[in-house]
Amino acid sequence: MEAGRAILEHSAAADRFATLPKYVDYLEDTVGMAVAARSSAVAGICLGVSGHPPREVLPVLLRRRARWDLDSVAAIYGGLAGAFTPDAIPGAWAARVETYAGSSFTQLAHDLHTIRLRRHRE
Repeated sequence: MEAGRAILEHSAAADRFATLPKYVDYLEDTVGMAVAARSSAVAGICLGVSGHPPREVLPVLLRRRARWDLDSVAAIYGGLAGAFTPDAIPGAWAARVETYAGSSFTQLAHDLHTIRLRRHRE
């Protein structure tokens, strides 16, 4: 199945499940979460557009014991969740990543904005 169609189909299915873990089980059973099949991207995008907050989704993913590509699923989900609802990302999580990366997200956002403005002027 084409990725775009899979995302539409499986993200629409989210409303059928009473709990987030059941939806994640569904994604794991139908889409999969493996890097080889690129299904980790589909699963991450489906979760990212589901509206479930990071404080719920990430612990559910981290409890999984399967040999799936959960870091990619979580990264794609987290990127979308942060883009749609930046206030949903706990400040402590962002601070931890900033400390690990050795750079400031605020400074990075400012730098990217400056580059974008410069390119639009050219």
